[in-house]
Amino acid sequence: MAAASKKPAGPGVLSRKQEYAYWQLERKDKTYYLFDGGGRCGKTWLICSWMIKEAMTHPGSRQLIVRKVRAAAGKTLYDNTLTALLRNALGWRGRREALTWTNDNGSIIRVDGLDDEERMQNVLGDDFLHIFMNEATQMSHKAMQMAQTRLAQVLPGNPLHKLILDCNPRGPRHWVHRVGVERVDPDTLRPLPAADRWYRLNWTPLDNPYISEDVLEIYAGFTGNHRKQMLEGIWCENEGAVYDEWDESTHVYYETPPGFSQWPRVMGIDFGFTNPFVCLWGAIDPDGGLWIYRELYKRNLLVSEAAREIRRMTKNDPRPEWVVADHDAEGRAELNKNGVKTKRAKKSVLMGINKVKARLARQANGKPRLHVSHRCPNLINEMYEYVWEPSQGGVNSKEQPKKTNDHAQDALRYIVMGLDGGGGAGML
Repeated sequence: MAAASKKPAGPGVLSRKQEYAYWQLERKDKTYYLFDGGGRCGKTWLICSWMIKEAMTHPGSRQLIVRKVRAAAGKTLYDNTLTALLRNALGWRGRREALTWTNDNGSIIRVDGLDDEERMQNVLGDDFLHIFMNEATQMSHKAMQMAQTRLAQVLPGNPLHKLILDCNPRGPRHWVHRVGVERVDPDTLRPLPAADRWYRLNWTPLDNPYISEDVLEIYAGFTGNHRKQMLEGIWCENEGAVYDEWDESTHVYYETPPGFSQWPRVMGIDFGFTNPFVCLWGAIDPDGGLWIYRELYKRNLLVSEAAREIRRMTKNDPRPEWVVADHDAEGRAELNKNGVKTKRAKKSVLMGINKVKARLARQANGKPRLHVSHRCPNLINEMYEYVWEPSQGGVNSKEQPKKTNDHAQDALRYIVMGLDGGGGAGML
């Protein structure tokens, strides 16, 4: 593609929002971009499409696409996006092991992760024409500052360099909001030196005419501030959250660590029918860290049906050390009858909350002792929506969480109490 004014080649047709964003990326008066908003809006697809066009327009250019974790970058950015765009394109060669796509004109698009300080220094050790930081809220302000210094590749015609950030919204005190929305230094709150070089475009899933009804239904089912962030694209704090330590960039993982298949397993169950029946699966690492890796979260499910589903979902797992469940004697008896043996959970709510909060807190090594897989969307949603009873007269007299959005929370608390508080199951 020879002219910068042409839209990128690739499968599908750009939405009106994507077309508008594309032309904003062409602006000569902007260098830094924030595309923020809910999930499945089409942000990432559009940015990658534009970078492909840039690679074809500027022979010999180097472009970098990064995410916090390299393994996640490989799946979401290399496999699901770049490969989908380029697999049938003439003049492009992909190398999965290197996470690169190279054009016949010598241009290269590289995908990588900034997993730790050493890798960040390594990845950002070269000069690039453009850098795209995907899910920027999961990365540090320092990483963005380093990326700014690497926009230095010199090419014929002196094309403009671009640093592009995209993300789902978090709280308005996050550094990405400070920089990309408020255009102030996140530490000093003083205006950025190049504030006028920033451009911000907010998105929602409703901007994407190609999104499936099933996905929209999932987002529409979110409540409270998580709905505001993921469906409406609004930056907001979750006031009154029980687990104010919760931070997706810290606690959600995308790849299981080495040795995971050998770790002991535990499970927690909260009964429900009109409310969801919930089962959570956890693995315990050698340092005692808890990794929630699977959830069953379903309404209108008979206990006998739930037992069959649990057995099906667990058939390839190591046998669990124990399964703790709510005190519903009839429910536990039905599970036992159908091959899922359980022990009574320790249900002290406030003690359990404190135990969960202790695991969410960063330890001396900077890491928490509770991790949740991205494949557990209902548990993640409840981490935002599990809130304290509102105060009355300035005092929360009950000192209890609201009994809503707590079904996965109960199952999680049972597991944590089984590990750290006796729980009827004892310590591993």
